[in-house]
Amino acid sequence: MNGFSAGAVISEWIGYGVEAFGISSPPVKAVVSVAGLLTYAVDEMSTWIGLDSPPVFLVHNANDRVVPYGSTNLLMNRFEELNKPRALHCEETKAHLIDVMAVDHQQGMKIIQAQYAWLKQILSETSTSTLSPTKAPTPTVASEDTSLRFRVNENGRIIWRGCNWVKVVPETRCSFDGVSSACSATCGSSDVCEDTPSRLKVVRYDGSEVARGCGWVANKPRRRCKINGLREACRDTCGVC
Repeated sequence: MNGFSAGAVISEWIGYGVEAFGISSPPVKAVVSVAGLLTYAVDEMSTWIGLDSPPVFLVHNANDRVVPYGSTNLLMNRFEELNKPRALHCEETKAHLIDVMAVDHQQGMKIIQAQYAWLKQILSETSTSTLSPTKAPTPTVASEDTSLRFRVNENGRIIWRGCNWVKVVPETRCSFDGVSSACSATCGSSDVCEDTPSRLKVVRYDGSEVARGCGWVANKPRRRCKINGLREACRDTCGVC
């Protein structure tokens, strides 16, 4: 199975996730995924990926703004835990597209050449790949402020404010409950991986706003983490730190 973006999502789900819906997995020998997504849930990843799962070659930008990197990170960690054949190419950019024909991987090969060599080895039933996985950089998207307004208790007064308001007096306003985790860049709290406990004003399709929290995001993270501003506020739930 091989794919990019939506095609990569389909490839990962066919290779690893369909049995969760009572569908027998097809005889996939390997998965090559460029900017794909399987799940952000650690328990699901541990259940779906086992010793009989097909090997994987993952390509992803660590700060991808279209398909979050968190699932790729979990998938690679699971393969490392099981010591199964795998390879990873990771760029530290926010772009969604990686040109596999032009970008260098390692050992003097472009990504596409590395994928071909790896697949050739996997399909010849070699137990391990000589292409060692590249180490993924720590995604820096977790240090960005949310663009959404959030609920603040300012000395007993309930108000709705954004991170630009926090920037005016950060030494005071970052101490309010929930602010530092919503405005991690402004407050310098990117090393703390947590969701904001504050409610957030989410913009609906018709332009109106509705108050939601990270618990709401956690119910459907694959869809809701893509909503503008929620990944930065619900960093733990969305798997970006």
